[in-house]
Amino acid sequence: MGEHGDVTGAGGPDDGARAVARTPPANRRLLPLAAFNAAYATFWTWRIAAGEHGRARVVVLAVAGALLVALVVALAVAFRRRGGVVLRLDETELRLERRVHPVAVRRRDVLAVRGDVPGRPTWSEHVLVQTPGGILRLPPLDQPPGVLVPLLQEWAGVEEQVPA
Repeated sequence: MGEHGDVTGAGGPDDGARAVARTPPANRRLLPLAAFNAAYATFWTWRIAAGEHGRARVVVLAVAGALLVALVVALAVAFRRRGGVVLRLDETELRLERRVHPVAVRRRDVLAVRGDVPGRPTWSEHVLVQTPGGILRLPPLDQPPGVLVPLLQEWAGVEEQVPA
């Protein structure tokens, strides 16, 4: 048994499972704004560095360079992390397909499905799937928990709480 009941690696997309939800696409409309701001910051950094103080020029260029590298790395990580998560259901299992650590939970191992705000799936940010091995927290998807919780409860034949 795995961490979340009988959990295995997720299968491929051509095995008959239907895609229920996926991660929302990255907001790439902000990239031109980020590029403009980087150019603007570079312009003013160069203007400040072109001043009379030689030592201040080196410090300003080093700090600006480090900030620019940190910004590029942060943007690259953010865009890479957001892509590619798909939640699939078939008759026997729920699969969370992603690049790193895909997860599959068999239907019979699901004990309860709820949002992270008890009793209020429409207020929730994440869907929690409880199994004998623990709780699987689904990432934010394009379908809100108010839609996914009832769908997954009906699919698994479970309630919000584990029966006592």
